Parts: sequence; C-alpha cells; structure tokens
Amino acid sequence: MEVRPAIENLQSSLEHIASADELLRIIDDHLTALRRCYSSHPSGFTASDIEFLKSMGVISNHLRAFLELLEDLVNVSSLSEYEDIVSRLVRAKCALASFPVSKRIAKEIRALSERLPAIRQQDDARRQFRISARIISLEQTPRRCPNRHPMAIREGTRGYFWGCTRYPFCTATAQLTPEENHFLNS
Repeated sequence: MEVRPAIENLQSSLEHIASADELLRIIDDHLTALRRCYSSHPSGFTASDIEFLKSMGVISNHLRAFLELLEDLVNVSSLSEYEDIVSRLVRAKCALASFPVSKRIAKEIRALSERLPAIRQQDDARRQFRISARIISLEQTPRRCPNRHPMAIREGTRGYFWGCTRYPFCTATAQLTPEENHFLNS
C-alpha cells in the first residue's frame, strides 16, 4: 500500500462523505491498512502524516459517539436525558465542524429540539404521577385540624400544604414539615 495515495483518499473522504457509518468504515479500513504499512515501513511516513493519522483516531471516536447517540435519540423521554444528549451531540458537531457529517449531526439536534415540547410533557406527567403517589403515601396518616377533622394535602400558589377536608366549612391549614416537603419534591 502506498502511503501518500491512501492518506489523500482518506482526506478526500472526509471532505465529501456525509454518512457517519460510511465515513467511519473508511477511516477504520484506512487506519488498519496504514498501521500495517507503518509497522513494516515507518520511513514512508512523514511527521505530518503521523499527526494526520492521530487526528483520524480522534475523529473516529467522535463518529462512534455520534452513532451511539443516534440509538439513544429514539428513547429520550426526560429533560435530563434531552439535555445530556444535546450537549454530547453539540460536542460531536463542534469536533467535526469542518466535515460534511456535521450537517447530519445538526439535523439530528434540530429533530430532537422539535420533540422538546412532547418530552417536557412526558417529564411533567411522570413528575406529577410521582408526586401524586407520594401525596397518597403521606395522607395514609393524615394530620388533624384544630377541630379534629382529617386534613389532606392540597396544592396552592405557594406549593403544597395541609388543608382541612371539611373546607369551606373549616378553613384550617398547616404547612408541610421540611421532611414531608423533601419527600414530595425529591
């Protein structure tokens, strides 16, 4: 294998191929062949050739990370997952900015951003379900108002509180204890 044509072919692939799968395959094939060639004829490589090949290892890692993220994109269902994946996609896009594959990454970021309202809605629904279950748990041993009526947890403009179940005939309220508040919001 001749070193110079192989490196030029690799550079051309980087400049023209937008498919991450195909580009990764080409890089891996060329790097494998060039490593074999280097082990038998190291004098055929210049210092700039070696630096270029090292950069291909970094580019290869970013392409692999992007391909792994593509699999995760389908299952994004919470804001924390969304934020994590978008930040990782942005890192990959920045690292591969000078190559056509970065446009594909940008497209995936836009597609994920379009799903953000639905992801927020799912996240809010799960959070509300967890809070409802915790309220039910706390209400298993309800407080009593000064008139000895049982109290239930209510939600107001300032958050959750205990309110008398006989409202509007009894307007007694009580704040949640710090432990109860932590339990609801954790």
